[in-house]
Amino acid sequence: MSSAGLERLKTELTRWKPKLVLICHGGNDILRRLPGSATEQNLRKMVALTRESGAEVLLIAVPNVSLFPKAPSYYASIETDLNVPIEYGVLSDLQSDNSKKSDAVYFNSTGYRKFAEAVLELLVSEGAI
Repeated sequence: MSSAGLERLKTELTRWKPKLVLICHGGNDILRRLPGSATEQNLRKMVALTRESGAEVLLIAVPNVSLFPKAPSYYASIETDLNVPIEYGVLSDLQSDNSKKSDAVYFNSTGYRKFAEAVLELLVSEGAI
């Protein structure tokens, strides 16, 4: 859950002192039907903590569970308000493609490769690498 991720983040930022943090949280919040406002606030706090540590941050949007999965609207608000890059499509695309999954939830090696390629593409387009 995003609340647990938020709790762990400060310790991990201190422990590892990363230059870049990729945040992909909210899937369990969505599955448990927690309010999107709580997930949004946790993500905003994660971005703030990461930036306070001196690291750059990139979000990976977790889609809603539906026939046509897409990122909840709060990602666009976060992107605009906090000027944070967000990878919107890869998880939606992978969730909809059983050939990229090893079971109903987890990706297989092809799925994880597509995930990594999408993140790499965003990092390159944002000038991070």
